[in-house]
Amino acid sequence: MALATAPTVANLITEAFAITGHRNPSTALTARATDRWMQEIANDLHLTGETYRELESEQVTVTTEGNARYDLPSDFREAMEVTLLDGSDEDRATAQAGTASTITLAANDGASDTAGRISKEILLTGGTGSGQIRTCTGFNTTTKVATVDQDWTTVPTSTTTYLIVSRYRQLDIHPMPMGVGTFLEQTRRGRPATASMLDRQYHVFPVPDLSTYGMRLRYYMDLTQVDLASTRYLRLIQQWEAIWIAGLVMRIHVNYDDDRYQASRQEYYGLLQALGGQQGDVSVVKFRTV
Repeated sequence: MALATAPTVANLITEAFAITGHRNPSTALTARATDRWMQEIANDLHLTGETYRELESEQVTVTTEGNARYDLPSDFREAMEVTLLDGSDEDRATAQAGTASTITLAANDGASDTAGRISKEILLTGGTGSGQIRTCTGFNTTTKVATVDQDWTTVPTSTTTYLIVSRYRQLDIHPMPMGVGTFLEQTRRGRPATASMLDRQYHVFPVPDLSTYGMRLRYYMDLTQVDLASTRYLRLIQQWEAIWIAGLVMRIHVNYDDDRYQASRQEYYGLLQALGGQQGDVSVVKFRTV
């Protein structure tokens, strides 16, 4: 038996109009549902104040020596954690070449067996493809070719520098230090140990002394800022299909001044409340941008 087709925005809107008995809505009303009502439902989900597991995401950034400030993702809502990605100096090098699913490490790579490379993350720190990170799933100690778990978005070349990640350090998240007395701490160079959120950026201290660290920011997305054409958005409407349809049905009833509005409103907000109750406790430090 064929698997059910994943819902799209158009599918949900068609279904909602069919449920309310309006099988041939006008083009203008369909456009309104697409452009306005779907965003209003996203706002309702956002205003519940919940940090839903479905909204967990991450961003990996390569440090710049001497720069303590890095932009937060455009869809950032709350930080879960910031982890420094590090490794030995011997595992910072320049690639020889790459293919869609491999990277050829430096000719003098010191790994004498596959155990030293398989399961390690490879972070591209500069040159072509910089900022990408993949996990090594295979390694040839003779050719130095490392196979990665998923294709590169941009294939690395002989200009690409990389880091084999072997050390992870979760940064302490603190409010932004203030006052003249903290100036020296804010400008001291070294391996970052703390992070602070301010004005759509996160600041790390000490200031990175290398341009080859990675920083993995795990965060909750702001649903109102998620690209409506993205794969992630389509996944969310699939996971929360009943809520999106209930929200559309309520708005259709409002538009037509339908007697069923109160019942559909109660059902919609009941689903929102139930969704929040399913999440459980999240034991992480949360920071909002200032």
